[in-house]
Amino acid sequence: MMLTMQKLTILLLLLFLSSSALGQTLFVGSKNEYNLLQYASLYHDSSQKMTLKEVKKESWTDISVEELAFPVSATAHWLKYNIENNSAISKAYYLGHDVSNIHFLDVYILQKGVVLQQYLTGSHRPLGNRALVYHSYLFPLTLKAGEKKEIYIRIKHLYSAISVNMSLKEQTPFLLDDYAKNVWQGIFLGVMIVMFFYNLVLYLMTAYRPYLAYILYLGSFGTWVSLHMGYGVYLFDFIPVNIFRYFEISIAIWFSVFIIWFITGVLELKKVMPKTYKMFQAIAWGFILSWASIIVFLFLDIDGYYVYPSLLFFSNFLVMNICIVVISAILLRKGNKTALYILLAWIFFVSSMIIFGLSLTNVIPPYDWIMPYVQVTMVIETMMLSLVLGDRYRQQEQFLRQQSRLASMGSMIENIAHQWRQPLSEINADLLALEMHLEEGDKKNIKKRMQILEDKTQLMSETIDDFQNFYAKDKTKELFRLEKVVQKSIDLLEDRIAKYDIEVKVNTKEALELHGVENEYLQVLLAVLNNAIDALKKNEKEERKINIILLKEGKNTLLQITNNAKKIEAKNIVKVFEPYYTTKESKEQNGIGLFMSKKIIEESFYGSIEIENVSEGVRVKIKVAYV
Repeated sequence: MMLTMQKLTILLLLLFLSSSALGQTLFVGSKNEYNLLQYASLYHDSSQKMTLKEVKKESWTDISVEELAFPVSATAHWLKYNIENNSAISKAYYLGHDVSNIHFLDVYILQKGVVLQQYLTGSHRPLGNRALVYHSYLFPLTLKAGEKKEIYIRIKHLYSAISVNMSLKEQTPFLLDDYAKNVWQGIFLGVMIVMFFYNLVLYLMTAYRPYLAYILYLGSFGTWVSLHMGYGVYLFDFIPVNIFRYFEISIAIWFSVFIIWFITGVLELKKVMPKTYKMFQAIAWGFILSWASIIVFLFLDIDGYYVYPSLLFFSNFLVMNICIVVISAILLRKGNKTALYILLAWIFFVSSMIIFGLSLTNVIPPYDWIMPYVQVTMVIETMMLSLVLGDRYRQQEQFLRQQSRLASMGSMIENIAHQWRQPLSEINADLLALEMHLEEGDKKNIKKRMQILEDKTQLMSETIDDFQNFYAKDKTKELFRLEKVVQKSIDLLEDRIAKYDIEVKVNTKEALELHGVENEYLQVLLAVLNNAIDALKKNEKEERKINIILLKEGKNTLLQITNNAKKIEAKNIVKVFEPYYTTKESKEQNGIGLFMSKKIIEESFYGSIEIENVSEGVRVKIKVAYV
């Protein structure tokens, strides 16, 4: 009897040990979706070198959780599942992992200890290694009625914590969930791409350096997010696997450097807060140091290399975002409008980045809502910062317009002074003559002299009227005669033209009318003619000529202004319409006249202006729709 009890005890013990070795079993068939973490067994391989055969012999820990995350460590993590189909029909599932950027993910499907399939995948391995060519990790699993299979999964992730969310789904629920996820991610990436090209166009139009920093930030951050969502396997599959890991970590860190470049530039911290500017420079160097450290340790393949540089990066990132919020608030109190946009944008963004960083460092669980929240705040931040740059662009444009008008004002004041100098001298002589006529009582000559004085003062008054009309704020569009505006521009520059002995010829083929703001078109003509005069005054030829031709070309009016000055070098002719560009040796002009002329013609008159070298010299062509 005692022997029988001993045998029974041993048998029960063996059964217990056997069941412990097998771990938990998931019975499928009644539902179409399962959370595998509730049925998983876990083992940590600190050596990172154990094979499937070796790890099967180790003691495993049964877990039953909804979510699981592994901290930053030099460890490979193994998960084991026992899955059995207890239904009367065959079942086809997808074994999926929601996190799309695991560096190394190995899946082994076994039956009765024999490996049926194995997939050595991950973002640091070729795309062709995957069971299905897809942006996330999917593995087909078919179970016949009553069939049982074991699944072993090895996870190794570098330089950050990683969340684990394994599921088993039939095709229909998988497709529904995947469709909703792909629609949202498509919207997010679409917004990012549109904002990228919008700001790229503005940068090409303005050459405003903060735009360049923001473009690089958008491009690098958008690339990093696409990598995190798994789309990088399609976009960057051409990059060799051994190079890809360097690319991935570089993108993740350098977008932070571009943030600093953008913020310090758009808030003009170097000028308004020089000490704060140096602090941000130090933070940027902290990012570069963490990047260089990770790259070096990656190259040397040293275990654990990622822990300390990664912590440096995340702590640096947290400090940077807090500083941006604080500095924006300080500048806002000082009346900086740009800081308001920065503050509103960054409050949302910094909250999501802090939460995301805490999840990556395993301080909080990797909740499913974290990445969508990051994406939503990124969209808000992108739109707000685009408004910042748009506002700065408008301010810059207004500033350039004002400078252009001030530059034109200098030439006009010079002309007015000349036009008044001679009449004032003549008026002084007429007053002396008038005094003589009064003494002689010569009424006839007194009346004649009075009429002469009236004519001359009227001419001087008209000069002032022309000056006032040019700087009038009235922007009402109306019809105006092109030849009259051309003649007015010549009259206003009469002094400079005479001073440098320039011959101006106007050839009007027919009467032409334009619709727009007359003074804006006049400003363009003054800028073009002033540039021509500046070029001609250095002309070594005896004759200095400006030929102006007005004609109709199809549905457009064409105004050609040709001077016989020295031709413009090919490398410079493409730059003449850039702001502040000038080839003049003198400082009389600041290079904004032609830039603003181009903007006026294109934006106010919907026309075009171009400059070219011709046999006679240099020609400017202004084309505007004919009315």
